[in-house]
Amino acid sequence: MSTTKDTGISFHQSAAHVTTPWPKAVVNEKTKTNTYTDSNWGPQDASRPLPPDEETRTVTEDECRSIQGYLIMRQHGPVAWGLTRETRISGSSCEAEIKAVDEGTKGTQYVRYLEEELAIADPGIPTPLLNDNNGAVDWSQTGKISKKLRHVNIREFRVRQARKAGEIDIAFIPGKQNPADLLTKEHKSPDDYRTARDVVVCRRPDGGY
Repeated sequence: MSTTKDTGISFHQSAAHVTTPWPKAVVNEKTKTNTYTDSNWGPQDASRPLPPDEETRTVTEDECRSIQGYLIMRQHGPVAWGLTRETRISGSSCEAEIKAVDEGTKGTQYVRYLEEELAIADPGIPTPLLNDNNGAVDWSQTGKISKKLRHVNIREFRVRQARKAGEIDIAFIPGKQNPADLLTKEHKSPDDYRTARDVVVCRRPDGGY
């Protein structure tokens, strides 16, 4: 059984004091803030083997609405996070991930404004925003829309505007290294959960007592 009495949020100036460091796939290691985004596509149990008597079950409309999540880390500790269930069903995993990137962009812009107010912003450096879908990353960088993505809502263009303004810099991160999985994948194994958890929260040296 996994417990969390000995874990908590911790902030460090140096990665030398972090039990489980951030994933290596960051755009600019000089930044103190990183954003991770992720989405599931369709029913949460789509990739999980089902008993024979449930293989042909009918999924509900709500189950087909993807979940988009983002996690913003600063100095190796989480400062903002959120998740939403989309109102309109995505037609592809790429579209679902673009929506997640959009949610992460909004959260990142808010954190950047707050950092500026507190005079702790990284001047002139875009915030790395990491996602585990190459199609979504390519879309944000090139603006190319495939036939499958022609129906993407106009609000997602905020992502490319933020990138052009130097607020974010989007890059790919392997799915198994993406801590935002904590917010969107309900059926991960205990080991996968603990691996992602240990990136976000640190274990206390005193064991939690």
